[in-house]
Amino acid sequence: MTDEIDRGLKPIDRFSSSIIPFHLYSELIKGKQTALLIYTGFIAYLISGYPYQLILFDAVLLLFGLFFAVSGSTLFNMYIDLDIDAIMPRTKCRALPTGKIGEKVVLWHGIVFTSFGILLTGLINILTMIIVFLGFFFNVVIYSLLLKRKTPLSILFGGIAGGLPAVAGRTAIYNRIDFVTVLFLIFILS
Repeated sequence: MTDEIDRGLKPIDRFSSSIIPFHLYSELIKGKQTALLIYTGFIAYLISGYPYQLILFDAVLLLFGLFFAVSGSTLFNMYIDLDIDAIMPRTKCRALPTGKIGEKVVLWHGIVFTSFGILLTGLINILTMIIVFLGFFFNVVIYSLLLKRKTPLSILFGGIAGGLPAVAGRTAIYNRIDFVTVLFLIFILS
């Protein structure tokens, strides 16, 4: 413990190596929110392909791809919002602001998870991979980095990011964007 203090580490920052303990993952990836986004993507896949076009391998790739991409994006957001999470009463007890996990570990996992999720969906088809990448881009870059702290209209771009898993579910079946795909996005946004 004194070695940690001598090196300037917080005494509770015991997981600052390269791992995240399993019990912290659900909090760091916002488990309920992640599950909801995966659910919307998978239901869009099932609705679009039922009953003849469902492919088990693609379904598994979509589930895991969405899980990793959404989780990775959330880890990025946790990293980006660390300074405001540390002072907000609702978020100041999260694992990252309290030092239960190191910043670099969260960032590294965000990079690996997001990349892996995007690559997995690329095994379904390129359009689905692009849609999943756009979900990351709208959520992390446009919403969190560029607009969140500047305008309340940022929530629109967060909503688009939230609707893109359903779009990915549809494109995983048809490999194109059609009117129904746009309706899925609008339905999630409204």
